[in-house]
Amino acid sequence: VAIYENTYDLSIKVLEEFSERGLKFFLKDQNMSDLIKGYQTGTLDETKEAAYKAAFKKNLEEYIKYDGFAGIYAADEPKTQQFAGIGKAAEYFHSLEETKGREWWVNLLGSGYGAHGSDSYIEHVDEAARTTGAGRLSFDQYPLYNGKIRDSFFSNLAQMAATGKVHNKVFDTFILTMGHWDYRTTENYDDLAWQIYTSMAFGTRGIETFTY
Repeated sequence: VAIYENTYDLSIKVLEEFSERGLKFFLKDQNMSDLIKGYQTGTLDETKEAAYKAAFKKNLEEYIKYDGFAGIYAADEPKTQQFAGIGKAAEYFHSLEETKGREWWVNLLGSGYGAHGSDSYIEHVDEAARTTGAGRLSFDQYPLYNGKIRDSFFSNLAQMAATGKVHNKVFDTFILTMGHWDYRTTENYDDLAWQIYTSMAFGTRGIETFTY
């Protein structure tokens, strides 16, 4: 998933490198990001909408030349109120013949942070599953925190699993590999294995890492 590779040239460079190595890359396209933002804010007129779509489609013609193109990084940790705009852009993305077999990636902020924008976290996840256009669920909550394990990590996994079953979607889990703020860096294999196997016990189908 793109973190700092946020320009067209950098995206192409990563696609080249990843394709050679058999890796997949969710890239962030600025035109698509502008389209999403326009839908979210209601500031998009027909001219701008057509321009963003045309520019994205032109870039897409290059992206699909690479086997490493997994799909589009649409949003990371959006609030519930932003889902409708993400979903509307997803409708356009999925309507294109060139995007067949490619994914629309949306990652949710984990529970316990109080910044999701819904009355309850489970409502937030349910709304994401219904409206964002993502084919699978994804969330980040890092359990190795300030010398202890965050208890909300377990309930968060249970909430993702339950919502996934309702909407027939698998879910992916971010694990922590690098410390930041009050999160600690993994010290050994056991730290990684505990996060991975705990996630698998709740049914996660994919492991994502922050950062690498």
